[in-house]
Amino acid sequence: MPVMDRCPAEVLHAICVLLPPKDVAALRLVKKDLAVIGAHHLVDKVRFHASPASIKRLRQISKHAIFSHSVRILHWEAARLESEITLPQLR
Repeated sequence: MPVMDRCPAEVLHAICVLLPPKDVAALRLVKKDLAVIGAHHLVDKVRFHASPASIKRLRQISKHAIFSHSVRILHWEAARLESEITLPQLR
């Protein structure tokens, strides 16, 4: 049995904390269990602003099976206002 299969989830989370984001992203490609653990360390904070592209990205994250459960902080960047965004675009 490979070492990673015997490693407790708590240890894998501790490893992810020490890795840069690009290495966590690479680790997620190894197997499903690591993909879920790594997701918690890649998308824990989401910044968004009033543009259709930013709102679309936020909606995609909110519907993602893994990332939607790992976001802990939403950060609204009010200083990056686009020309105009309507309520239907936010929905």
